[in-house]
Amino acid sequence: MAHGQGHEAFVITKNGLEPTLLRLQMDDATAQELYARSVNWLEMNKEPFKISVDVTTANELIQFSAVQWNATNLDERYFIARYHIRLSFEEDGYQFEPTAIQLKLNSKYDMGWEELDLTDGATYFKNDKLIRKYKSYVSDLMAPLNELQQQLLTYLKGD
Repeated sequence: MAHGQGHEAFVITKNGLEPTLLRLQMDDATAQELYARSVNWLEMNKEPFKISVDVTTANELIQFSAVQWNATNLDERYFIARYHIRLSFEEDGYQFEPTAIQLKLNSKYDMGWEELDLTDGATYFKNDKLIRKYKSYVSDLMAPLNELQQQLLTYLKGD
């Protein structure tokens, strides 16, 4: 897989989230420019992605979370997903790193958030194959994360 070409997607394997982060090469932009454009993109996409910025360090780091209602479902139960992402900036690119994914049952009763283990996906696999029952659950769960990554990359490459 070519690093930084935007073709990579996050997937859940038996070992958890892979890749653990994407390092994206942007030779024609400084860390300062990438940071400023990322802040702008986050502001523009606050509503559609339910984004909240948690931590920023000027020109170096942005930590944010994005919420997707009914991101995935399992056994006719729908889950809200919250993706925690760290963006770090360098002179020749940036890193997009999911640091946590939390799930909450979409119910009139607040059952609280549960952490998805990003280092172990064995629950969803049997004999190294994704269990059929979990196929759409896992792919639906990764779709918003991959969309965020792809849209940010497209925006940063644009202009």
